[in-house]
Amino acid sequence: MWRCCNRVENGPKACDADTVRETELQGATVKAINQMVGLSDTMIDRLMENIRMALADDNTGELETLNSLMAEKQKKLVRLAHAKKDYTDLAIEIDNLREKKQGLLAKRAERKGMQKRIQEMEEFLRSQPEKLTEYDEQMVRRYIQEIIISDDNFKVKFKAGMEVDIAR
Repeated sequence: MWRCCNRVENGPKACDADTVRETELQGATVKAINQMVGLSDTMIDRLMENIRMALADDNTGELETLNSLMAEKQKKLVRLAHAKKDYTDLAIEIDNLREKKQGLLAKRAERKGMQKRIQEMEEFLRSQPEKLTEYDEQMVRRYIQEIIISDDNFKVKFKAGMEVDIAR
């Protein structure tokens, strides 16, 4: 049995969501995986291309611009320091640019991780010769990010960014 965590932690008044039997949840998971496996090669190609296009911006141009700007400002800072002039505002600007660069690098790393998960999902979809007949915990943990339960459906979210709605 699965219950809303708010209900478990705070009592029945905190959440009125129904309890879901594990067999129902597992059945929905199998259906979602089978919907993905049942896609034709053409559909898989189109789906993967759409996902790749959404992730295509690798922010290289913005990083190069930031690096140039930081180098220019660092040279100016050194000149001001040698001239014994106040460079506080410039140092703050450089720190802000460094933070922005770190944010861009973090986004790039996140995107690379997502691309890896997409590649894994594509390999999985293309390698499955037939539909799943029973629940596979290992497969679920590897490919499914989360399942959102509502009154009328299960929304199965895959780690590669795809979602499948399964009616209850």
